[in-house]
Amino acid sequence: MSAAVLLAGGRASRVGGSAKPLFDVGGKTLLEHAREAVAASAPVVIVGDDTAMIADAIWTREEPPYGGP
Repeated sequence: MSAAVLLAGGRASRVGGSAKPLFDVGGKTLLEHAREAVAASAPVVIVGDDTAMIADAIWTREEPPYGGP
């Protein structure tokens, strides 16, 4: 089994600052779709603001915030 890193941070400057990971697509957020795509991975690390919507992941933030992966 391999790990997965989901990059879910950023300023979203091209979409007016909206939280792109929370955009709804077909009844699920983009972040939920990404998490499902790596369902067989462990651990799953999400880089971005912890939205608490994905419980089975390790959340982290780059330092400094928005400094990039």
